Amino acid sequence: MSSENLRAWTRWIAAIRRFLGFTANTPPHAVSTRPATVPVSEPRSDEVERAVHLLGSRSAFDGWLVGFAAAPTDELVAFSLLLGHRSAPTMARALIERGQSGGIANGLCLLYMHDRPAFPDCVPQYRSRNDPIQLAHGGCTGMGLTTPCTLGEVVARIESGEYPFLLARYCESPQARRQRDR
Repeated sequence: MSSENLRAWTRWIAAIRRFLGFTANTPPHAVSTRPATVPVSEPRSDEVERAVHLLGSRSAFDGWLVGFAAAPTDELVAFSLLLGHRSAPTMARALIERGQSGGIANGLCLLYMHDRPAFPDCVPQYRSRNDPIQLAHGGCTGMGLTTPCTLGEVVARIESGEYPFLLARYCESPQARRQRDR
């Protein structure tokens, strides 16, 4: 994909996000500093293990909704499950320590949302990392719309509160709650 096409796709995605009310300029305080709500029933340990494995093995980040109906991806359902778990800060640290680039980004978002005071201590070592990471833009399954960038660029957007705000908003969508609570 040429850089001109990539810029066009990026502008198109940004326009859709603006239309839906998701902006990059959302202040970091827009994400609640209180722990996330716990689902009605605590997930089984095997579900938690699968969620940690799925998120930790990812080299891509973003792309949490798919198709015209904006159905939640498996990654969003897994993140939502971990977000409501009482051990979320521990699982966030595990993702940060052992995950691939997408797993590290998911772990940092989870830590930002669950243990904000501990978040600044984890970030410095990742700010300048040039690990490749694909930003998946969602869309229809199989389209593969991604933008290559570095982990350091994604970490900057996590620090700004952009990605944690989006994830919190997506995790509270009725569709994500239905998938998580199955």
